[in-house]
Amino acid sequence: MNKASSPQFLNGRLERMKGAESVKPIGSILDGHARVNVPDVEDVTAQALHITPGETDALQKLAPCIGPSPRRALRFLNVYRLIKASLKTEDIKALDVGEYKVLLTLLAIAMGTPVCFSQVLKSLANTSGSCAMSDIKSLTLYKQTDEFRAEYKRFGEILDIYTGMVSKQKGGSKYRVEKYTGIIQRYSFDG
Repeated sequence: MNKASSPQFLNGRLERMKGAESVKPIGSILDGHARVNVPDVEDVTAQALHITPGETDALQKLAPCIGPSPRRALRFLNVYRLIKASLKTEDIKALDVGEYKVLLTLLAIAMGTPVCFSQVLKSLANTSGSCAMSDIKSLTLYKQTDEFRAEYKRFGEILDIYTGMVSKQKGGSKYRVEKYTGIIQRYSFDG
């Protein structure tokens, strides 16, 4: 995929998910001779799996930086949904008011630039206090070597996208960067 087709592919997957959310579940099934009641899926649907318009926009903006494979774009979406589904209610509320931009940006860094993400993790382990998203670039051991030049370029692109997403946003940038990097580390098996 190229940079234009990544957001299109992701948008198609998101549209298919919306269609699946509207399917009505079966109320009960027959298991052998006994009838087994299955709870109505609408009662147990995790609201966390719902992707908001803001999240959709951020996913589409960051998708080109993940890599050229449709599999990578789909993994980006699915890992985000898994992380979101694992969060507590108060954490989901924080995402709803804008922290999804931080989480998605950090996830894009982990998936699109694993060397940079490993460096961020190492630096965070040695840092005391909280970290702002504006500090992320300084947490990498930025070395312009030929081997990692393309990855550092993507890393810069991801941070530029984040800056564009939050440029008109009011409020501070002291989000839970350490918490999100720890969660992403569990799901990305990195660091």
